[in-house]
Order: sequence, then structure tokens, then C-alpha cells
Amino acid sequence: FKMAVTHFATLATVLVFLSTVILKQMNAIQPKPYMDEIFHVPQVQAYCAGNFAHWDPMITTLPGMYVASITWIKPLEWLLQWTQFGAGPLCTTGYLRGQNLVLLLINLWLFYKIISSLHPTGWTGIQQWNRGEHTDQNAVKTLGVLHQARYHTVLLSFNLATFPLLFFFSFLYYTDMGSTCFVLLGYWLSLKRLFLPSSLALSMAVMYRQTNVVWAAFTAGTVMLRHFEKSPLSAEGVLRWFGVLLLSLLPYSVVAAGFAAFLYVNGSIVVGDKSHHEASLHFPQLLYFIAFSSIFAFPHILFPLQDFVRFIRSCFRPSSLLVLLLLTAVSLMLVKYFTYEHPYLLADNRHYPFYVWKNIFKRHHLIRYLLTPLYSVGVLFWWRRLYFSQSILW
Repeated sequence: FKMAVTHFATLATVLVFLSTVILKQMNAIQPKPYMDEIFHVPQVQAYCAGNFAHWDPMITTLPGMYVASITWIKPLEWLLQWTQFGAGPLCTTGYLRGQNLVLLLINLWLFYKIISSLHPTGWTGIQQWNRGEHTDQNAVKTLGVLHQARYHTVLLSFNLATFPLLFFFSFLYYTDMGSTCFVLLGYWLSLKRLFLPSSLALSMAVMYRQTNVVWAAFTAGTVMLRHFEKSPLSAEGVLRWFGVLLLSLLPYSVVAAGFAAFLYVNGSIVVGDKSHHEASLHFPQLLYFIAFSSIFAFPHILFPLQDFVRFIRSCFRPSSLLVLLLLTAVSLMLVKYFTYEHPYLLADNRHYPFYVWKNIFKRHHLIRYLLTPLYSVGVLFWWRRLYFSQSILW
């Protein structure tokens, strides 16, 4: 346990140092609001000034991030004034970006706790060793494997916290970091069977980004599936089992009802600029997700090498070829009839999707279709990988 804490503290220190250096450089090069910060920063500054009636119509998310920011900014400003430290106004672009360093550390800790909860073997084994309950004849070797598992959990947490798509926004006043933090917190609390605090955390996640209601539904679904694993043994047990299930899901039902009321009153999932943010059946995004996951997880696909070779060989079996053919046919249909180009996609070259779309998909009109066999291979790979580690539902 001490070794795991040491590893975690070391990586957390490295992460803070690295992030502080990057943030300092970011603020030096770009001290003014950048990209969508031109909407977020003035909005939270209006809240800091006590003007809660102000709302920028170009903002499409709920005010969760702004409310969360002023809950620490205003008390800290009052404290500094009372102690006469006088650090100046804290509701500035630099300080607002700086709060992401705290969220980054919290996310690192939440990743670690979630992985430890989902894969508790290492921690349970070390506890048994410390109590003298381990009966394995190769106990010393076993303890080494258990400590290695804990070390792997720490590394995996660090890997997830520094995932490029998330880490990039650690240095901008965007909703990404806070949104991820409350989603992870809500899910982890559900694993601890703290369903009311879990639903409150997920409600806050929805206040950051409305689409987080999907993760609230996902969390409720996992709660239900874990409950189904406990089958009742009698008629009386059935009633008690069903009652516990309803009580477990009740807090998430309140979140769902609140979101449904919001949709009814607002008339749309977004607030503000609704004309450029309309819901659509953009099924190819699932294909892009498969490609994205495969690229970033390529080392895990390639190694162990014998497993990769075995998978490639299996793709040439008649049954696999038939599945790949059907997947490709479906992908072609989805790409043909459900591909949408948002006007903002090619209007702003400060986003990575701009270059992906411009340099790949727009290079030739057939490119999007030629990629469908690769999507199909990716779907087949991830299906087989998850088949051995997850149930068919989750």
C-alpha cells in the first residue's frame, strides 16, 4: 500500500510540475481569452461582479462551470482581503485556467479510485498478505505480482488523466475538465453504493454539459446491472430485491425527470445559439470513435504480438469475412446517408478536426468510403477484446 501511495504521489507531483510549466507558458503567450474562452471568461466575470442577469446568447451550455468558479473565487477573494494579502482580482483568465490544475489532480485521483474499485484484486491480495491470510505457496512472488498490479493501476490513472484530448483543455477555461470530474465522481460514488451523492454529482455534470445526461443514464444502467447479479432466493426476497432496486434508481430518476423538464421548457438540448446546434442522427461519429480509439490504443492492439497475429489470421476465416462484409456494407450506408459537415468544422483552423477533415476527408470524395473496411476491422477487434472482459450488456 505504501508503495502504491509513493508511486501515486510521485506521478501526481510530476503531473503538477509539468502542467504548471505548460500553463505558465500558455498564459505568457496567450494571456487573453482564446477560442471559446472569449465567451466563457466574460460570462463568469459578469457573475463575479454580481451580474447574474447577464447571459451571452452564443453560449450553449448551462452555467454550471461559472457557478462552480465563483463558489471558490469569491470566498478566496474575501479571505485575501480580510488577511490583507491582496492578490488582486482572481476572476481573470489566468486564475480561471489555473483552477484546472486542481481538477486535473482530482481527476487523476478519481481514475485511480475507479480502476481500483473495478479491479480490486491487487488491493485485496495485499490486505490479505498484511493480515497473514495469504495461503499461496509462492507468497513472495504473489506479493510482487500484486504490487505490480497496483503500480499498473497508478500508471493507467496517469495515462488517462493525461489523455491528449482531455489534457489539452487543462490549460483553457473550458467545460471539459469540470465536466469530466463530476462524471467520474458520480460514477465512483455509484460503485460505492452512494446513490444520492452520485446523482447530485451527475446533476452538476449536466449543469456543465447537457450531453452528460447520457453518462447519468449509463451510471444508472450499471447500478441496475450490478443489482441484477444478486438474484433473490424466495418470494419475499423478490419484493425486497425489487424495492432496493427502485430505491437505488430513484435519485437517477429525479435527474432524468429534471432533464426532461428542461427539454420541455427550453425546447432544445442547448441554450443560447440553437440555430447552429441542432440534434441530428450523425451515425458516422461511431465510426470515427472506433478509428480514434484504435489509433490511440495501437500499442495495446499490436502487443502482445502473437495476439495481434492471431487476430489478423482470424479475420480471414469465412465467418469473419462475412461479418466484415456486413459491417462494411452498413458503414457504407451510414457514411452515404448520415454524414454531416457542420459549418464551424471548416471555419476555424484552431481545432484538430479542421485538419483531419481538410487533409483526409476533403482530399477526395471517395476517401470517406475507402475507410469503411478499416472501421469494420476496428469494430471486430474491439468487439472481441471486450467480449472476454465484459458481459454482453456491460
